[in-house]
Amino acid sequence: GVLLLLPERRLVHLGDALIVATDGGGAVVVDAGTEPGPVDRCLRKLRIRTVSMLVVSHLHADHTGGVTGVLRGRDVGAVVVGPGAAARDGGAELGHLLAQHAVPMREADPGEVLVSGATTIRVVAPAGPGYASENDLSLVLVADTPVGRILLPGDAEEAALDALVRAGVDVRADVLKVPHHGSRTTPARFFAAVRPRVAVISAGRDNTFGHPHPQTVDVLRSLGARVLSTDRHGDVAVVRAGSGALAVVSDRRDTIEP
Repeated sequence: GVLLLLPERRLVHLGDALIVATDGGGAVVVDAGTEPGPVDRCLRKLRIRTVSMLVVSHLHADHTGGVTGVLRGRDVGAVVVGPGAAARDGGAELGHLLAQHAVPMREADPGEVLVSGATTIRVVAPAGPGYASENDLSLVLVADTPVGRILLPGDAEEAALDALVRAGVDVRADVLKVPHHGSRTTPARFFAAVRPRVAVISAGRDNTFGHPHPQTVDVLRSLGARVLSTDRHGDVAVVRAGSGALAVVSDRRDTIEP
């Protein structure tokens, strides 16, 4: 199993796109980035022609703009969105696009389990439509993979993340895709609850948002996490080394053993 975070470093704001390779040369894709080119190129590089599911965490353009790059020349089983997404801004447009490609879109509720080969993904949030922001309506996923447990929180911010922990959800993970591009909207107490060995941040090089925030990086490092951000490291892959240890490989062609 491989977790590959897919940036395009030349873009000021690249959004999020992530691939979990599954059995038989297929993949689960979580979000698609801002533009179709980067995710398409990475899927081609991995020789992935079958995507069992594309999960769209929420409907902001930096997560949905690259959807056509996933669909291009591939067999995509379904696109999974959060509760009520089809009725929110951007939902109808996404549904229309998918209909043109004959790809079904369906909503997933908390508690649902999505399975692709040896990868099992549990939907743990959002619990309902009671949030004001699209970010806090992000699907939050816990993926059990051959690499280990991966927590994928979309762009969820403080209110939604605190509610998740208060609800007693076990958010501990080997690998964390850091929420909201490493901004300051994630409280330190959430990172302490996750205690990841590896934290990966998706942020464009020289982006105008100041992502990732140095305070966020410092907190993660203080908890013992190995922190990699795409603005500095380029594409980042988390793999199981031959020894069975968790290893991180980046565009800089170095391997880091956490």
